[in-house]
Amino acid sequence: MSDATERTIEQRTGRRTERPRLHIISQAHIDPVWLWPWRDGFAEVLTTLQSAVDRLHEFPQMRYTCSSAAFYRWVERTDPRLFAEIGELVRANRWEIVGGWIVQADTLAPSDLSLRKQGQLGQAWLEEHLGATATTGYCVDSFGHPAGLPSLLAAEGLHRYVFQRPSPQENPDLPNLFRWRGPDGAEVLTWRLALGYGQPTGMTADDLESAVREKWRRGVAEPFPVGTWFLGVGNHGGGPAREHVRRLVELQEADDPDLPLLQFSTLEDFFGDLANCTGFADIPVVEGELLHHARGCYAANARFKRLHRRTERELLAAERLLDMRRAAGDDTDRLSAGLDEAWWTLCFNEFHDILPGTSIPAAYEQGRDELGAARHAARTATVESVHAMARRTDTTGAPEGVLFVANPLPWKRSALVTVDTFVAPHGQEITHLADPAGFTAPVQWSLGEAGFGPNHVGWKKLVACVPVAASGTRWFHLAHGQAPQGDSARDDDRRVDPLLADRARRASLVAVEDRADTWGHRVDRWDVETGRPFCVEEETLDDGPVFRRTRRRYEFGRSVVLLDTVEWHPLEAVEIVLHVTWQERYQALKLELPLDPGSPRLYARTPGAVVRRPLDGDEWFWGDWLVVDNNRRRLVVAGDGCSSCDATPDRLRLTLLRCVPHAQHDPTPHPDESPAPFLDEGYERAAFWLAYGDATDGAVADGTVADGTVADGSAAVGTVSAPSQWRPVERLVTGLLNPAEQMIDSAHAAAVRPVTDGTSR
Repeated sequence: MSDATERTIEQRTGRRTERPRLHIISQAHIDPVWLWPWRDGFAEVLTTLQSAVDRLHEFPQMRYTCSSAAFYRWVERTDPRLFAEIGELVRANRWEIVGGWIVQADTLAPSDLSLRKQGQLGQAWLEEHLGATATTGYCVDSFGHPAGLPSLLAAEGLHRYVFQRPSPQENPDLPNLFRWRGPDGAEVLTWRLALGYGQPTGMTADDLESAVREKWRRGVAEPFPVGTWFLGVGNHGGGPAREHVRRLVELQEADDPDLPLLQFSTLEDFFGDLANCTGFADIPVVEGELLHHARGCYAANARFKRLHRRTERELLAAERLLDMRRAAGDDTDRLSAGLDEAWWTLCFNEFHDILPGTSIPAAYEQGRDELGAARHAARTATVESVHAMARRTDTTGAPEGVLFVANPLPWKRSALVTVDTFVAPHGQEITHLADPAGFTAPVQWSLGEAGFGPNHVGWKKLVACVPVAASGTRWFHLAHGQAPQGDSARDDDRRVDPLLADRARRASLVAVEDRADTWGHRVDRWDVETGRPFCVEEETLDDGPVFRRTRRRYEFGRSVVLLDTVEWHPLEAVEIVLHVTWQERYQALKLELPLDPGSPRLYARTPGAVVRRPLDGDEWFWGDWLVVDNNRRRLVVAGDGCSSCDATPDRLRLTLLRCVPHAQHDPTPHPDESPAPFLDEGYERAAFWLAYGDATDGAVADGTVADGTVADGSAAVGTVSAPSQWRPVERLVTGLLNPAEQMIDSAHAAAVRPVTDGTSR
């Protein structure tokens, strides 16, 4: 620390500055999944936390800090003795609980809802089982942090935040200590670990002392005489080594004037120490995202990212359907408990070495199964709910079969319904849907999942679009003959805008070189083209009143891509569905959309915020949607889990996949003899929606949003707004990505529901 800095500290704090205070934070950064499956991570958690308890008993001055509710739950379920000891240390204020989430999650790819669930479920479990909750958010190894995270943290009682990436080398303009403000004005006091979160394996006590003497100044929260030093071997567990703790105790007792005052401490005490400093109120305010580290993780293992997003949406739909049943008086406790456990499973798989795509293949085999279990829980709740609501609906007026529709969204919508069924169950083809009030809707038949029906009777997919009330249900009978042409059918006479359909038809595919490691370290963009897949065939597969589907077949090297453009007329939207069989290693695949000439602005939905993106050709992350606005017309792009893109003024590219090795980290090369498959090698399905929005809807014009500067100082990315200011786009995209639920039913009386007094209603 320079003499000038010491004088500044003394002037601002009134303290003598010769001996700053360094808070020793004993901990262990444990990756429960990374280069090992979670079984091995489970073992490391138990071993490390036992070691931490042993060190605390051995050194009475020591304290310990630990995150992740999942870790505590593992201990509680497998070692009650150890869990009881941890509980005693928590109550004695020697064991600090931080984070409050189920795991230290990736914070870029999940939705707002998932990150809220991290806090809600994690904090509730900690309160119930340990009588304490966290007040400090803690994602010290996550690869970036979205602009809306301060608001999400503050909502769960986490008013302080500790992170490490991007490092001072990656983002030197970002102060290490600042107040981080979300788009709604919520703030969290934030501390970046300039010195990292621990020590490597094999470090001796002498090595540790040398490191402390040489580097401690970098851990001080200038201009205040307070800092941190994180102690403990991590990644594969370990925690504070006995010889390290003993050496720090010796240095503490020696009171060396060349060292700061060393204090075994907690993050709560560190932040409290800061708050007592004069000038604390003048800590700088930062708005926006904390980027960039490892841009390759925005697209790595796109297959798993899409699976994660689908699981999120299915769980949300199941919860809303249970809410509808609960409002009608049903007991939903059993199914709700199953969904809570499914959310826990999903949140665990948002860990920052799982969801970003940087773990080994075995980890993703397990993760696929775990998310499959979560989806099964969601599907069970959904199917039971739809059937229960259908059976309580009187459909006795139906002359034949019934289509029952449930809308889990809390607003009225035009809902697509698609179900495989008999084309002509009684010898007459089904031509339309009709409800008891006389409303009719045309149906269109398409190929079903199977090419034949029971007894080889005609069997196809029935497709229609019908209006359904907010959080409501509706039923239709499957009708024959000529549909009435009254006003009731007029809502479904819309057609896709020809300009939108043309834009979708002009979409193309681009292959780019990808020699970066799995994380994409030190790479900002993927734009060296290796070629463009060539369209060898085009045909129209469906064309009717509900939709028109055109398929293009592309070939490239040993790879094949089927690109379906589906014009959904009643929704006035186009769906692009890609069936990709990719065999090109060290090449990424992008979907390119042309942009209108002019001066377009690009906005991205991110967790808790909408952020303006630069048209600089670099890789950026996004969530459920992007908006391209050029003051004349707004193009909305919705995705089913794709989370990486790049843009220039004349085109937008959506990164579909990166075909690179699993968990390859520079400078260690990937072994050529490895039998492991590459990321996203083989078959994958991806889907996007295109729609036009009203250019007056939402927050796009200057002055309608909070105009700040993001952490990387880029003026082109200076617009951050709350999602609530984009409500029309939010509703549009939510409706496109979250289909209504439907089932084929029959004519029946309304079922009665038993109640607790033995009667029925």
